[in-house]
Amino acid sequence: MPEICKKCNSELKFVTVVSLDAVYGAHVCPNCEPDMLEMYQKRSEQAMLKRLHNMGIPRRYFSATLNSGMYNADFLNFKKGAIWFGESGVGKTWQMVGAIRRAILHNRKVAYADWTSMLCELKCNPNEYLKLLAIPDVDVIAIDDFEVDNGFTFNYVYDFIKKLYCSDKIVYMTCSVLPAQDKIAMRLGEITSQYEVVNAWK
Repeated sequence: MPEICKKCNSELKFVTVVSLDAVYGAHVCPNCEPDMLEMYQKRSEQAMLKRLHNMGIPRRYFSATLNSGMYNADFLNFKKGAIWFGESGVGKTWQMVGAIRRAILHNRKVAYADWTSMLCELKCNPNEYLKLLAIPDVDVIAIDDFEVDNGFTFNYVYDFIKKLYCSDKIVYMTCSVLPAQDKIAMRLGEITSQYEVVNAWK
C-alpha cells in the first residue's frame, strides 16, 4: 500500500537519500513538501559526487548512468559482478560508474581502483604486492582498465584474482579484451557476467 499524505491525501514520493556514510529512505509529499523533496535530491546528489570523488573516480564520469536493460537478474540483484569489455572510448567506464552509483543507492560499500596505476606501481616495486592483496572491507570492488600480461606480474595478478574469487565480493571490471589465461578467465567467469560494450549511450 502506498503511503498517503495526511494533509492533501496524495501519494507520498519515496526518496532514496544518500549521505557521506549512510543511505536511507524518506517519504515526502511532492505537493505539500516540494522544497523538502528538492533538498533531499540535491543533498543526495552532492553526497554521491563526494563519494565518487573520495574513491578516486575521474570527474568526467560523475554523471554516469547505467543502461539497466542490458543486464541480467544476477547482476541487478547483486549476485554476480560484471566485466565490461570493448574498444577504447565506447563507454565501458561510463557503464561501470553507473553501476557504482546504483550500488551506492542500494547501500553497498564500494572501492574503486585504476588498474593501470596499480600495475605500474607493482612493476616498479614488487613489494606493492602486499598492498594488492589487501582486499578492502567493502561489498563491491570496481577495477578500471584491467589487463593481464604473461610477464613477471602474472603470478601476482593471479593471486589477486584468486583472492577476489574467494572473498565473496561483487567485482566490477572494465577491460579492452577478456582475459585469455585459463586460470584467471575461469575464476572471473564464475563471479561476473561479461558484457561487450559497443556504444554505451545507445
